[in-house]
Parts: sequence; structure tokens; C-alpha cells
Amino acid sequence: MDGSIFSVNVFDASTSINQQRGDSSDLTFRWEIFFPPTLQSAPYASNGISGYLSPVLTIQSSSLPSLADTAAGTDQFWRAKLTVTSLQSPSLQTVVFFRFLYQGTDLSFDMSTNCQRIGYIDGVDCTSVAANGLPTSEPH
Repeated sequence: MDGSIFSVNVFDASTSINQQRGDSSDLTFRWEIFFPPTLQSAPYASNGISGYLSPVLTIQSSSLPSLADTAAGTDQFWRAKLTVTSLQSPSLQTVVFFRFLYQGTDLSFDMSTNCQRIGYIDGVDCTSVAANGLPTSEPH
């Protein structure tokens, strides 16, 4: 995936259907993003990512940090987990995982950590330098 400026990346599960009804009107969707196992598979969410509870997950530019030169080592793949659940029969659930590289981002790992934890980088508010790296206010 391209994390550079002016890029928007999309995971689209809108064509998922409930086999019993033939449509997606009674399905719920939940997207989760995780660091690689070398970074404890910790969950990640940011202000630049939207649609966590919809069929379409949208990732704006510089919403994920670069994993190059971090403890991720050679596994720099992010993980996305999609859980699709039937509202008619909640026990009917499908879970799929995707692995993806996120390249070209301006958000470094250290910047992301500071924005997620304290909201600023070297005294500069993240809203002006890394707004997409701030914690999300969207339910996820």
C-alpha cells in the first residue's frame, strides 16, 4: 500500500453477502489492524483510518508508521483482520486476515508513538505535523 501524500488506500468487503439472504444488509463488519508479531501483534488505530465498523476500511496517507529500522526486523508487514458476522445468526461468522506493506509514509515509528501517547512531537502538536497518526475518535 502507498502511504505517501495524497494517497488513499481501501480495503473493500462491500461485496460480501449473507448466503441465506443474498445480500449484505444483515452483516456486521469489524476491521482491526495489528503490528507484526515481532512488535507483539499489538493493535493499532489512528485518526487517518476510518470505517472500522463498516464494509470499507479507508487508510489515508501517513496513517500508519514506517516499520523500517524498528524492532519489527525483517517482518514489516501490517496485519488487517476482518470479522464479518450475520445479524440473523451471530454464530455465523467469517474471519479473514490480510498482510500488507505500507510504504512511502511520512509517519515514523517514533512520531507515531508520540502522537498516540502524548499528542505532540518535540513540543509540536501532532495536529499540525502528523494529524493522521493521532489516536482515532471513531469506534473500533
